[in-house]
This record gives sequence, structure tokens and C-alpha cells, in this order.
Amino acid sequence: MLIPWHAPEKQLSLQFMQTSETAIILHLQLTKSYAFCPSCGNQSTHLHSHYSRFLFDLSSGTQHIKIHLQSRKWYCDETFCPKRIFTERFSLLKPYARKTDRLQVFLRSIAFSMGCRQAEKVIRPFLPSVSHDTFLRLIRATPIELPTTTAIGLDDFAFRKGHRYGTLICDLISHQPLAILPERTGEIVQDWIKQHPNIQHISRDGSKTYREAITKANPNIQQISDRWHLLKNAKEALERWLEQHIPAQIEWHTLNDQPQAIPSIEPIDETKWQVIQQVQKDYKAGLRITTLAKKYQLSRGTIYKY
Repeated sequence: MLIPWHAPEKQLSLQFMQTSETAIILHLQLTKSYAFCPSCGNQSTHLHSHYSRFLFDLSSGTQHIKIHLQSRKWYCDETFCPKRIFTERFSLLKPYARKTDRLQVFLRSIAFSMGCRQAEKVIRPFLPSVSHDTFLRLIRATPIELPTTTAIGLDDFAFRKGHRYGTLICDLISHQPLAILPERTGEIVQDWIKQHPNIQHISRDGSKTYREAITKANPNIQQISDRWHLLKNAKEALERWLEQHIPAQIEWHTLNDQPQAIPSIEPIDETKWQVIQQVQKDYKAGLRITTLAKKYQLSRGTIYKY
């Protein structure tokens, strides 16, 4: 065969081959007269039927390699086996797969090296039937071994703001994401933490839901307020303290201890001041912000400011 294709199966026979300018079609079939049940491992020689599988393999230059594989079904003679009928297995591809294993490895390496849209353009001259959705499915189906870590950080985020939220979990040592949970409920976070008993430190925001979930999952975990929320809360506390203890106007004195007031800001007009006082009075009486905005024909932001 003057094509770069080697069958991993020793008893895989080439029945005939078709060639064109764009494709090479191989018609293959196993020649062995038995098969092993994938469930119980029993060898079976009791043939059930034949069926065809259509596969793709690595291209040869600009020619696509298409495989028409004649596969067979067998009866399992083991009495207690749950599978009564099974299909023979091949080492070059997975069950139900439409692409060989080595083609899957090649496509997966492209998918992880660039965007799926760009990967579709790169592979199009060689495999026109591969779309960006195929690359997305390859990425999602790739098993990833999570690193063993003792410190994580978790926070909520919005899939759709105001409607659906999830939880993002990151490794504080490698700064890589570990998991994306579909919700931000305590039960889901609690179950995830229980599956990772090696965790010792968790950085989180001030959410009571997360605090209770971590405590229920493992009370020995040290919970730490994350830096962003810590600085944000400290800043807000400082601003409130300054507003309470620093007067709105400061009087300055000259060196000879004679008081001399700094020219103050121009006072607001009397009409505006009366409106402000009336807004404050109505708000203390229990009127809502929306009601006040309609009553005085002002925006909600202005009412908040008054």
C-alpha cells in the first residue's frame, strides 16, 4: 500500500481501495472468527450479524482518508452476562466513534493550541467536515486531572446577571481554575469540598452561605477573607468614620491666633434648601424613594443625594 496508513489490528484486512483527487477510501474487515465480550470477557464464536461503520483517519497530504469498516455483532454464550449481543471492539477507535484515536489526538492538540473558530479554518483543507463545534466537544470531553492543593479560593459569578449564578473555584497556589459549579447554593459547595478532604485553607467573600457550607463540610478548614473584599470593607469603614468625625467646614487660624475663616462654598439657594428639607422629612415619615421621585419630579439619584 502506497499510503501512510498502518492498521493497529494484525487481523484487519483491506478488502479493496478507492482513490480520487480528494479522498482515499479504504474498505476494511477483521478476519478473525471470534470476539471477546466487553462485559464478561468470554470468547464467542457465535456470529449474529454484520453492519458498516464509516470513519475518518489522518489525511494523506490533501487527500482525506475515509474508512468503511465492516464490523460484526456476536452472541455472548455466558449465562450470567448482562450482554446477550455485543459488537466487536477495535484498538484503533472507541465504540460509537466516527474518527480514529490518532485523529482524535491530532484534533485535540489543535483545539487546545488555538481558538475553535481558528482551528476550523486551519483543518478545513484536510478535513472539511470538522466544525468548531467538534473542537468544542473534544475540549469538553477531555479528562483533566485536578492538581492536589490545600488552598483554594471561591467566589460567585453570573452566568446571566440577575437570573443565574454559579461558583468559581481556583487554586491559590497555581492560580488556575479548578471547577465551575452550576449554582452558588451551600449544598453544591458543601458536596464539592467533601470530595476534596485535603483542603486546609479557603479564601472567600463575606457570604454566609459559603461560610456555613464550608463549616458543615469540614469545620477544621481555615476560612480567610479574600483581599479584594477585605480592602473594600476597610475602605467603606474608613469613609464612614471620616464622615462622622470630620466636620463639613473647617476654620483656619492665622499665626497670631486671630480667627480667619476660609471663604466657604457658595450656599445653595433657599428654594432648593427647602426642597431638600422637605424630601428628608417625607423620607423619615416613611415614603419610598420611588414615591418621592414622582412627587418632586426628580430622579432617583437626586432623591438619594438629598
